[in-house]
Amino acid sequence: TTPDPGKQPADSEPSGGAAAPTDPPQNSEDQSTDSSGGATIPTDPPQNSGNQSAGSSSQAPAPAALAAERLIASNVLLSKTSLTYTGKAQKPAIRVKNKNGKTVGKASYKAVFRNNRNVGMASVTLTFSGSYTGTVKKTFKILPKGTAISKVTAKKKGLAIRWKKQKIQTNGYEIQYSTNKKFAKAAAKSRKVKKASKTKEIISRLKKGKTYYVRARTYKKVAGKTYYSGWSNKKKVKIKK
Repeated sequence: TTPDPGKQPADSEPSGGAAAPTDPPQNSEDQSTDSSGGATIPTDPPQNSGNQSAGSSSQAPAPAALAAERLIASNVLLSKTSLTYTGKAQKPAIRVKNKNGKTVGKASYKAVFRNNRNVGMASVTLTFSGSYTGTVKKTFKILPKGTAISKVTAKKKGLAIRWKKQKIQTNGYEIQYSTNKKFAKAAAKSRKVKKASKTKEIISRLKKGKTYYVRARTYKKVAGKTYYSGWSNKKKVKIKK
């Protein structure tokens, strides 16, 4: 069969020689073409003019430091303001709260105790640091050990009272007696025994037929001030003669 001279095979090249090369597609967004030579010229990356300027810092300025809170005596509370002598240094628990009622930890202050072993007035000084400032001094008492009534005997219009000796950190005793079991001020009378070694006292001129209640406590004088122990157990006796 004779091929049709007007048709060409699908894979054949047009007459005239080699096929003309096809130009690659241009990316108009990333590159531009030089009209004189056809070479591509890289496009500069976009500048962010809204967020940065030449020579400016990219970090925000640091916030100003908060002022330390000053704490005063009302911010500090001791677990006890009165303790009994034990022969050892005593340190009541300390509780500190800031102006918002939040507990202030021990890391925020240094506590120094003074005169906290013997009978008398002791103290603790708190010096604050870190988020807090100020110095606070709190005081507490150390009282002498008490005693106990051993025996009460009725005498003729009187009483014979015995109690347990307490010589350590003690100057003497106070004996109190009353016809009122609650030791109402109007009915109670007291007597000082000024020797710590003494353990007996006679009370006379009492009313026959009356019942009397008796109790005792120790005392010690320090720097012109008298410190008393708590009251002992009470005993009662009736005057029969």
